[in-house]
Amino acid sequence: MNTKVLHLVEYLYQGGIERFLAEIGRIIPEAQLKQKFFAYEMDEFSGAANELKKLGKDVQIYKKEHGYDAKLLSKLHRLIANERITILHTHDFGPMEYAVALKILNPRLVLIHTQHTLHHFVTNRKYVLFFQLASYFYQHIISVSEHVKDVLVKKCWGMKGIPVVIHNGVDAKRYCELKEIAFTDIEGPKLRLVCISRISREKNLEHILLACKKLKESNVDFHLHHAGTGTQKEVESVLNFINDNQLDKHITLHGYQEDVREVLRLGDIFVSSSLTEGHPIAVLEAMASQKLCLCSDIPAHQKISNEGIILFSLEEKNALFNRLLEIKDRKMDYKSKIAIASNDIKEKYTLQQMITRYLDLYNFSTRQSSFAV
Repeated sequence: MNTKVLHLVEYLYQGGIERFLAEIGRIIPEAQLKQKFFAYEMDEFSGAANELKKLGKDVQIYKKEHGYDAKLLSKLHRLIANERITILHTHDFGPMEYAVALKILNPRLVLIHTQHTLHHFVTNRKYVLFFQLASYFYQHIISVSEHVKDVLVKKCWGMKGIPVVIHNGVDAKRYCELKEIAFTDIEGPKLRLVCISRISREKNLEHILLACKKLKESNVDFHLHHAGTGTQKEVESVLNFINDNQLDKHITLHGYQEDVREVLRLGDIFVSSSLTEGHPIAVLEAMASQKLCLCSDIPAHQKISNEGIILFSLEEKNALFNRLLEIKDRKMDYKSKIAIASNDIKEKYTLQQMITRYLDLYNFSTRQSSFAV
């Protein structure tokens, strides 16, 4: 394949998009597909950008100026011309404004877009209008789940065509080997909780912390391990809550982790209280790791595994707390959930399935573009 793909993103630090790109970079050999990665909201190599660089991948970072950055556009234009990029693959809404301009400057450039999340633009009328306009410059628009596709179709009714769904996937073999703590092998009723998420409003970690406070007040034996970070203000807010409520012996914040398996292996119950998601990779990793998954009742969580995930309402103040008490006293009743979720990963959400779909799409897009010329 002579295809050269440039992945354009805002950040390459932590989160689902970053893990998605890190896995694509790790798995697909250079001989099969030449890939380059460009993040334009970073001024130092860290997180996924650093991971990819260690793998020998071509990664470039840039800290753009406030507003529309003409220098960034010029830099990307030169990169595409000099490296003979055939496909520009944008991830989430932000990079699309540069991609449209680059398509005008490079008519033969193929544009592919993957929409991973929704909260950043579907509530903004101006952004929704631009997304619809931009779609006519793209050869393919991809959504990571049926939920994301349905919202795009509803909100962006004037867009070109209907998005193709390519589910996020995980390397099931890497995660199913985590056997240090098995759900039903725990001695005693202690709750060993684990959460993998950014510290942000959308990930809603505060909801889990409030449940932890309630567990402590009820003298329930538990420990929460969290991996992920956020802005200094957001992290300080979490630390203040932990200290103010004397939860420091019950909660460990591990910060950014290059390999989240090191934290996943510390717990047997995975918890996510997200307000919104696209197709959450952290939940898929937990399912593959054979953790019992306890997730907020939102569309993205509802559709991942109908019978393998336990849902709790965010609207009911003590719903998560009550679910945890039920699980603590009746662990064996939930063992089947783990097997169902693990099987769903193997059948529907493997990394190889995802990569095969993208490689097929890249091949098809390159051939289609050649015929058009």
